[in-house]
Amino acid sequence: MLDTSHSSQVKLQRARGRGHIGVRRVGETVKVCDLHQSGCAKVMIPRAYGSTTEAVFLNTAGGVTGGDEIAFSAEVGPSSALSLTTQTAERAYASTGAPGQVSIDLTVGQDAHLNWLPQETILFDRSNLRRKTRIDLLGEATLLAIEIVVLGRAAMGETPKQFQLSDHRSIWRNGRPLWIDPLELDADVAAAAAGLGTARAAVTLVYVGRDAEDKPRPHVPGLHSSAWDGRLVVRGAFADLWPLKQALLPYLKTLKATIDGGPLPRVWQM
Repeated sequence: MLDTSHSSQVKLQRARGRGHIGVRRVGETVKVCDLHQSGCAKVMIPRAYGSTTEAVFLNTAGGVTGGDEIAFSAEVGPSSALSLTTQTAERAYASTGAPGQVSIDLTVGQDAHLNWLPQETILFDRSNLRRKTRIDLLGEATLLAIEIVVLGRAAMGETPKQFQLSDHRSIWRNGRPLWIDPLELDADVAAAAAGLGTARAAVTLVYVGRDAEDKPRPHVPGLHSSAWDGRLVVRGAFADLWPLKQALLPYLKTLKATIDGGPLPRVWQM
């Protein structure tokens, strides 16, 4: 007979990873000047045919569960441009108690631009994810950022009954807070009328730049926008991820084209 008396003390294997990329302008070209990857965190640099260098963050663990610690960072040098995305959706799996922790630290230099366009985060039943995203803009740097959260996979009949998400997002300019957007979400909050209600997918999009108030606004049901003082914020909640992307992608393509003249990263193609 197996001795299971100490099974509760067994430490499960956890994922650890750190990925970093730095780019800078050399003449007419933006080149990678710094690259680090360790553990489950990888950074891929696909061939890009537009004017903006692309990089893709990848978590080879396949998702985040309790006790995991993953960190990604990037530095965009002055007068450079970078599009950052993720290879696929980030999945927050069931946790035995401790949260999985993800940190994102991005720095954008003077007169530089960053597109931070990660794919969606899917929350599974009993998941516990704590994520912190900080973006530092220097001088007149500009930013286009997006975050999508989805409750389970509707096509698989999944409806998470218990989960926790602590998602702290902040944008700073020259050391001063510009936009702070903390999200604390669990099943009760999500179901409330002031939360997601019957929706299963939500998006937040932010553009920061002097011309933010002149940028195009979405004109499709479900997306709502406001612009003030160099910031454009678009939010929306939808029944599932598919209608969200159907509404969002045409607008996102148009908005990005007015910012850097380029297409969305290839991993975003539907």
